[in-house]
Amino acid sequence: MTKLDAIRNKITRHFSPTYLHLVDVSQRHRNHKQNDPNKIHIELTIASQHFYKLGDIACHRAIYKLLAPEIETIIHSLKISINR
Repeated sequence: MTKLDAIRNKITRHFSPTYLHLVDVSQRHRNHKQNDPNKIHIELTIASQHFYKLGDIACHRAIYKLLAPEIETIIHSLKISINR
């Protein structure tokens, strides 16, 4: 299982999204000075009933809280888009 698959599974189990698009965009950052090849850059677009009554900041906080261990170890950057 790849790092991205593990993150996708964790998000799916926790939020039961109606839409989930998770993309590894690490190749865009390959030549940056501070790039760590052991960490990934991801873009997340998600829709979930869990988020319907929450504002954007609360949605982002919930995702960051869920992925805190991965942010410490394998995620370098995370771009989040919430669809309602």
